[in-house]
Amino acid sequence: ITLHAAVPPEKVRDFKRILKSDKSLKALNLQFTHLNRRNTMDFTPPQLGVRVRAVGVDRPGMLASISETLNEKGLSIETVSTDLQLHGGHGEDKKRRDFVVEANCVAVSPLTDKDMESLVQDLNHIKQELDLDVVDVRVQRLAKRRHSTSTM
Repeated sequence: ITLHAAVPPEKVRDFKRILKSDKSLKALNLQFTHLNRRNTMDFTPPQLGVRVRAVGVDRPGMLASISETLNEKGLSIETVSTDLQLHGGHGEDKKRRDFVVEANCVAVSPLTDKDMESLVQDLNHIKQELDLDVVDVRVQRLAKRRHSTSTM
């Protein structure tokens, strides 16, 4: 199990201490890592948010095909989650094992309507190629952030 928790930097030590001291969590053998944003001062705010959800019978290459397509279209995957869902009746032969991919992406460059059409076409191609049941694409144009400055 992987758990992602967003904790303010000044509270990380307390967060770890509390979890490590909880006796009911000892059996989980919790391990901690943290991510730090590189301070390159080269951050470009995202222009567009894209959520992709794909569902189909589990087979190798599904996640790779989807992530490659998103990358080729200039999208950066912010979060991705996968899940296996078992469906069906009695006996091993009758159970269906679906692989679910959910990816939340951003684009730092504006995508034109033609770019979006191309993305949808490529994802539909993957849907056919991998015989997926569902490929759902949601797009949100992000409002430009206004920066305010004050002087005293």
